[in-house]
Amino acid sequence: MKNIGVIIGSVREGRVGIKVAKWIMEKAKDEENNYNIIDLMDFNLPHYNEPFGPRSGKEYKYEATRNWSNEIKKYDGFIFVTPEYNGYITGALKDAIDFLYFEWKEKPFGIVGYGGQGAKWASEGLSLLLKRFDMTDMGSVHIHKPWDSVDKDNNIMKDYIEGDILELFTKF
Repeated sequence: MKNIGVIIGSVREGRVGIKVAKWIMEKAKDEENNYNIIDLMDFNLPHYNEPFGPRSGKEYKYEATRNWSNEIKKYDGFIFVTPEYNGYITGALKDAIDFLYFEWKEKPFGIVGYGGQGAKWASEGLSLLLKRFDMTDMGSVHIHKPWDSVDKDNNIMKDYIEGDILELFTKF
């Protein structure tokens, strides 16, 4: 059994990412692997400020980085929940990824993008970025117009979903 982290890639107030992550968790409740939400807001990471690059292998200077590293080390793979801001992922998600290197290396990932067009550009950019860590792309799911498609119980209407979340789970 693997531990899969579901990373909420937005730290904005009123973000839809929490609802999308809860939907993923509801869909994953009967799955073989363990899924856990990782909320970037809980880590309060600044813009990258470590004195050395993450590939240097040197110890992290700041407690926030050490806490982030220790969290990410717990997982065998990840599902990134990302909105699309101006055709790309959020700055907070990019920074969170940039803080680490070895913690990401060679792990599988999936992407659940949400936005007006399902965050396809953001998903493509994120996939390309994560492949720099020799991570394996397990696939993507796109949720269109999440402000219309997510109900109060965190269900997402199937007409707004492109891709199959259950199929994505089986690839881990």
